[in-house]
Amino acid sequence: MLTHAQLRMQRRYKTNVRKGSTSVRHVSSDKDPSQEWHDAIKNAVKNNDHLHLTRMCEVLKGLDDTAQQSTPTISPPPSSHSHSSSSSSSRVHRENQQPDTSVISQRNSSENRFALLDKTKRKKQSSKEVEPQTVVVCGRTISASPTQCRYLIGVIVCSMAELRIKQACIFEKNKDWTEVSQCWEDAYQLLNEYYIDIDAWKAILIDHEEHLLHSSHRRHLPLPDGHDIHQLQQLYDVLDTVNEHTEQKREEALNRVQHELDKIARRLQPMFDDRDAVRAQIGEHKWSNNPAPKRDYERERAELIAYREALNLVIVRLEALSLLALQ
Repeated sequence: MLTHAQLRMQRRYKTNVRKGSTSVRHVSSDKDPSQEWHDAIKNAVKNNDHLHLTRMCEVLKGLDDTAQQSTPTISPPPSSHSHSSSSSSSRVHRENQQPDTSVISQRNSSENRFALLDKTKRKKQSSKEVEPQTVVVCGRTISASPTQCRYLIGVIVCSMAELRIKQACIFEKNKDWTEVSQCWEDAYQLLNEYYIDIDAWKAILIDHEEHLLHSSHRRHLPLPDGHDIHQLQQLYDVLDTVNEHTEQKREEALNRVQHELDKIARRLQPMFDDRDAVRAQIGEHKWSNNPAPKRDYERERAELIAYREALNLVIVRLEALSLLALQ
């Protein structure tokens, strides 16, 4: 016999299934499946919802090879923002669950190179004209439909890496240097692992380019494994741009950390000079055996030295990331 708690859990599960809360939902016939995924990615980036991007990536990676080589036939998993974004209490809850991203949300959306926003102002068209669906990824306008699932994964990975970099900047302002390093490492790991996963696709592109170079017909031949030449080229263009952008941002972060170290050095040096001057004046014996040392600046020096050590560790970790840069 089921207990009252088990019955409540069972009713709750059935209710969630009826509401369509499961991660796999079939696309309705009146929606373009690729565009629906692009819209979901765009909204996740806009809301700084790294968790939603992760869920979408997991759903697409869980498809078999045949499904990944086709446009999506399922809708993206629902976002936690979709049902609670209008509630002030839920906004407070999300702020408690993740770093403060208000700085990002206040920026112009065009500053986010991975926001997948269509920056083109659409002109009014007659009902008979249909404008091709496009999105902007890293400043590049690409086709939004149709898009194979395996290429959508690349767009999601780029967006996840960008959000981690933006979170690193927020942690940097809050002087949380451990999280700064972790966010940067997460971003590089995301891009590096995906680049390794699709390494075989690069060879397909190279072979195709060689064929065009030596062929008199200059015709695009069908690619193996159902690849689309235009989408594949677009994907690698985006990845190259991501690599360049990420390296540039890492160098800027290194410069900011080094600037912070220089400020600490300028504060510490007078303290060390004063301490050494007093030690020389009273002698080493009295300095070491002073029964009642003043210790006026000892605590401040200790805090600055600890801060300097934390920054030096950040520099070491950020410089090591150059070994993970996409080649």
